[in-house]
Amino acid sequence: MRDGGKDELKSADLTRAAGLGRHLIVERMLKSRSDPNRSGDAASSTPLLMAATALSKDSLECVRALLAAGCVTSPTRDPMRSREITGARMRSRELSAEIGSRG
Repeated sequence: MRDGGKDELKSADLTRAAGLGRHLIVERMLKSRSDPNRSGDAASSTPLLMAATALSKDSLECVRALLAAGCVTSPTRDPMRSREITGARMRSRELSAEIGSRG
């Protein structure tokens, strides 16, 4: 680890913030060049997965910020991971519809 583990710490913090629906923190971290695709925990949960499955009212804003930052949304070759991503996409669509209906 050339950076003394700072990238891993940033990834964990971004994943945690996304999972809590803290969109302002997510946006700030992405502006400071945190990797939106890097897993931040031992379970390989990406910030997008955590944001899409979060139960926060601001989780959709986190999803939008991550996608705008170039977050990868294509499924992986790992079938378990592909199911997680598909579930995250479905949850993201549900959140969009819910927020849209509030109008």
